[in-house]
Amino acid sequence: MFNNKIFSTNIFYIWRVLELSVMDMKNMSDLISIIIPVYNAGKYLEKCLDSLINQTYTNIEIILVDDGSTDNSYEICSEYSKRDNRIIVIKQENQGVSSARNHALDISHGAYVGFVDSDDFIEAHMYEILYNNMIEYSSDLSMCNYYTIRGGKNEHREFNFADGILIINDKKTFYELLPKEYFKGFLCNKLFKKDIIGALRLNTEIYLCEDMLFVAKYVEKCSGNMCFDNKALYNYVINTNGATSAKVSKKTLSVLTSLSLVMDIVKNNVDINLDDYLYEYFYWSTLILNTKDILNNEKRNTIRTDRNKMYKRLLLSPEIGAKKKLKTFVLRKFYGVFQIMKKLRRI
Repeated sequence: MFNNKIFSTNIFYIWRVLELSVMDMKNMSDLISIIIPVYNAGKYLEKCLDSLINQTYTNIEIILVDDGSTDNSYEICSEYSKRDNRIIVIKQENQGVSSARNHALDISHGAYVGFVDSDDFIEAHMYEILYNNMIEYSSDLSMCNYYTIRGGKNEHREFNFADGILIINDKKTFYELLPKEYFKGFLCNKLFKKDIIGALRLNTEIYLCEDMLFVAKYVEKCSGNMCFDNKALYNYVINTNGATSAKVSKKTLSVLTSLSLVMDIVKNNVDINLDDYLYEYFYWSTLILNTKDILNNEKRNTIRTDRNKMYKRLLLSPEIGAKKKLKTFVLRKFYGVFQIMKKLRRI
């Protein structure tokens, strides 16, 4: 069926390509493409877009991919594109966040790529700092700390790095840090190089930790340094309608596939202790096992067997801290108590 909105969006995109084709090549060489998948984000979108168009680093293109929103998100995106010619708006039928990000990657023009979620917002100098760090430290990946905003309150952890910058010059160190709380596999606190991304795309069959898998694959392709800036420049907003707060469902099963693939990548590249990765697998498998009606008996038994093998190993692991060991014990033995303590943010 003919979709007039998608048709008009594509006409706009063709015009934008023609406009970019006559841009000065020097500007293209340091252009940052910022990718934002949008789905029913009307409540948060203006704050997100305001933080993007007001960046101190101005040589950016902002690619908004409306993934079949049913609220006023598309109208907000279109209005902002009229106000700022750096904004490209693409509309597609609902296919999921990974598909939206891949679509934007396919049409992006920047030598560098950043990702922002539509219900989050960023500090005004975030991309200036990430870009300058990437150049100054000859890095293939530039990262920053972030705020977690929950109930209107800002939280973040600071770490003791010389001059507030951690330079990582080997993959072993990076993969050791990847599952840590302040690193994780987040796309949104990072700046990537487009030529290293190349044909790499997000796996559209994975719905959780798909970003960690992308980052693990990207670093596998890197040959230079990676740098982490301790400044909190990204604002990660936790809201009850977001993907991270969604209930466990059949789609959640894909997180186990993602974590398994990440561990395979790590094992193929470096020799490190995988207990932090196994903890993530243990955590998700326990949540899945305690959710009804998403597993057949065979799958449930397989996951339970794998999960139980990890249990004692994690409790005895010298790599796992006391707090995580406590969470492992309570999660395994007293799932209901774990859920209550988690809601109270006591664990």
